[in-house]
Order: sequence, then structure tokens, then C-alpha cells
Amino acid sequence: MNQYWGKVKQREFTGLQLSPIWVQLKLEAPDGKFRFTDCVNTKNAFRLVQSIPSKKAEPFKRWLAKIGKKRD
Repeated sequence: MNQYWGKVKQREFTGLQLSPIWVQLKLEAPDGKFRFTDCVNTKNAFRLVQSIPSKKAEPFKRWLAKIGKKRD
């Protein structure tokens, strides 16, 4: 998973200049140690999902849009 996320960040978001949408926070890992973890707020999570150029992501994008519309 770490390799995948690193490649996604490098390939998709650095070129699009979306990288400022996440921050790294030190969170406790299952082993009890604190490690830097990429985090986003709700608004930026939506931006992140919407920027995924995959047909497999489309059902999730539609679901998110439906949920967002209900919350307005």
C-alpha cells in the first residue's frame, strides 16, 4: 500500500500541483510508534477521489456526489 500511495502522489498529484491538499501528521501506528502519516480533511478527500482517472473509481465518485448532495 505504501508503494502504491507513493506512486499515486508522485504520478497524479505532483504534476497537477494538488500535493498541498494533504499534510503529514505524526500518528500512532499499531506497533505503538509514532510515524508521519498523510492526512486530508473531508473537502480535500473529495478532491482527491475526484482526481482519480480510473473507470473503477466512477461508482465511488457517483456515490460521493449523491452523499454530498444530501448534505447540502
